[in-house]
Amino acid sequence: MYDLLSRSLGALASPAALLGFSILVEVFATLIGYHGLAMACLTVSAAVVVLFGVLPTANWLAFPLEARFAANPTLPDRVAGIVALGGMERLAQSAYWGRPTLNDPGPIATLVALARRYPEAQLVFTGGGGNTRISEAAVARDFIDEIGAGDRSVTYEDRSRNTLENARLTHDLVRPKSDELWILVAQAAGMPRAMGVFRKAGWNVIACPAGYLSHDGSDGFLSLDLLDGLTVASVALHEWIGLIVYWAMGYTDEIFPA
Repeated sequence: MYDLLSRSLGALASPAALLGFSILVEVFATLIGYHGLAMACLTVSAAVVVLFGVLPTANWLAFPLEARFAANPTLPDRVAGIVALGGMERLAQSAYWGRPTLNDPGPIATLVALARRYPEAQLVFTGGGGNTRISEAAVARDFIDEIGAGDRSVTYEDRSRNTLENARLTHDLVRPKSDELWILVAQAAGMPRAMGVFRKAGWNVIACPAGYLSHDGSDGFLSLDLLDGLTVASVALHEWIGLIVYWAMGYTDEIFPA
């Protein structure tokens, strides 16, 4: 039930979906003579283009999320393990072409780098993704093997469909002790929500973000990239809504974990 709600809210929070829907309704309304509705939809479409294709609104939304935890955290000499979250894997493309395909290899690359730094640490990757043909964990495993980093044993959790299940199912699988320190690797924008839900699930974790979408805006005020703006905004809005929903439903103890 929660997974369905999460996916529904994610679709509603997508500016790209809003833009496409408003254009379709505008065309239909124009054809049947509902000019008031057509003008309203035109206004919505123009607003989306200006906000996310001209102004750096998407960057403004993503930056606070990605800056919440240090990009290069001070890590201890020893940790019990490293757990990386899925989400960057492109399941349909990976299944069709038979090759691991990712939107951003950053989280997996970070897992591999940390594995070399901590040769005694337990390695875990968690991600199902809800695809019946292939899981995020399967894509991650194939990618790690393909880049020649499969020399370390990795525990793969492949049933989770969201961050809540990432934390709970992996906790049930690994059974970390309360005094064990783990490193949590996740996409930078999703790190606040991931840290909140992992802490609530009983993990003692240090944040190690990977895969950034935003910047400090020093390269100019105007965005002028609608496609990138819509993509970043969709991720950021999904995370802001997720933070509120997770806190309201008691899955985290803080509305904006730090």
